[in-house]
Order: sequence, then structure tokens, then C-alpha cells
Amino acid sequence: MSIGSVQAGMGVSPRTKAQVSDIDVSTLWDPVGAIADIILVHGLQGGPRTTWTFQVPDAAKDSNIFSYIRRASSSSKSATPATVTSACYWPEHLLPNDIKNCRIATYGYDSRINDCFGGAANQANIIGHGRSLLESMINFKRTCPARPTIFVAHRLGRLILKEALISAKHAPDSEPDLQSLVKTLSGIVFMGVPHRGAGDNFVDWGLMMQKIAVGSGFDGNDRVLRDLKSNSAMLEKLRTDFAYMLREGTFNVFTFQEGKGFAATTF
Repeated sequence: MSIGSVQAGMGVSPRTKAQVSDIDVSTLWDPVGAIADIILVHGLQGGPRTTWTFQVPDAAKDSNIFSYIRRASSSSKSATPATVTSACYWPEHLLPNDIKNCRIATYGYDSRINDCFGGAANQANIIGHGRSLLESMINFKRTCPARPTIFVAHRLGRLILKEALISAKHAPDSEPDLQSLVKTLSGIVFMGVPHRGAGDNFVDWGLMMQKIAVGSGFDGNDRVLRDLKSNSAMLEKLRTDFAYMLREGTFNVFTFQEGKGFAATTF
């Protein structure tokens, strides 16, 4: 079964597969007269496509993302799960069917802590990633600076997003584009995010694996992992500064936490 037939079966009109950049903002759905922008930000070791992709059961005929999640949850509990036939990139294949009047995009950045293929690992920390997000958003919003914005941030993405918004909040008058990003912020959806850190056991495990990889000759970056320690100065600063922004009550925040364990390969 092709992606196009999956889309047709779920009620979303088949369309050309969007080109998703690993770095920068990629638009997945852009209806005429969009009333808001929705941007998804992935986490550590994730990607702008892989993080938001789910396997589609052969019997899936749902018309929207909510009924699809219910069906997927039911299938996962059955003794004989449905046959997986295709990958569903839900921000592109399902979300436009539920939210037709919003532009939908995904933001990509190099979230690897090691490059196991001999290349150079990204050496940016959370501050650097936050700045890159701001620069991408300025370009993305250039033609619609006043349109409301909603972010969906997964795990590490929530720290990068917080850093970006706090920096934009304190931008000087000479940078009105940055100030506009905060003024038009309508809401944030945090997905699977421990706001007080990743858990020191998880971070210590990640640092150990990172050292093993570097010792084996691969390039690595432990800056982001160290920022995820529960006692890190970066986390404390982000918690405090973001709390001040929340008290102003200019945007809504919704947080969803997993009830099950997570794979150590993504965060």
C-alpha cells in the first residue's frame, strides 16, 4: 500500500510528499487563508520526519488523527496486531484533515550527540540551537508576522523552544521580528517532556555511551546532555525565565507525559 492510498483511505486527499529538510523549517500543509501556524520541534536523536512518523496498520481507514490513535492503541493490545504496511507521517497525512485552516510545518536541527559515520557531530548547545530556531522562524514568518503561532515540542525540543522564546522576549527594539514571535505566540503543546530534566540516570547513561563512541574514533558532543542534568544551571535558568513568561498569561500551555517507558535512543 502506498502513502497516497493510505491518505485516501483516511480521508485526506492524496498530495505530493512534502520535501522535509533536516535543518530549518519545512512546510507540510499551507492552505489559502490560514489563520494560524503550527510548528513541530523534535527532540534529541530525533528528526523532523522520523520523530512524527508512525506505522500504519493495514486495516486503518480512519479519517482523522484522533480516531487513528484510538485504533492504534487498541491494535497494540491485541494478541495478533494488524499488519504494518506503510509509514504514516501524521503531521502531513492526518493533521491537515483535522485542522484544515492552519499552516503546518516541522523544524529540523542536528540533534545527534554522536556521528557514527565518521562526520563531525554538531557542537551546538541549547543556546545555539535556540538561536538557530529563532533565525528559521523569522524567515518562516516573514510574509505573515501577525499570524498566531502554535508550537508542538517533543522532549529536548521544549528546552530549545523555551530558550528561543526567552531570547526573543528580551530582544531589543532594534529586532522587532524577534519581539513579534512572542507577541503572536498563541499556544505550546509539550509532548513527553520532563520539565525538570531527563533524569540523571538517563543522562549519565548517555554520557557514558557518548564517551565510548568518541573513544572508538567517532565525533561527539556532550554539551546538550550535560544541560539535561537535573541540577544544571541551564535548566534552572530556563525554568525560572519561562515561569515569568507563563505568569503574563498571553499564551496557553498543554503538557502530555508518557505513561510508559521510553527508548534510550531518542529524547
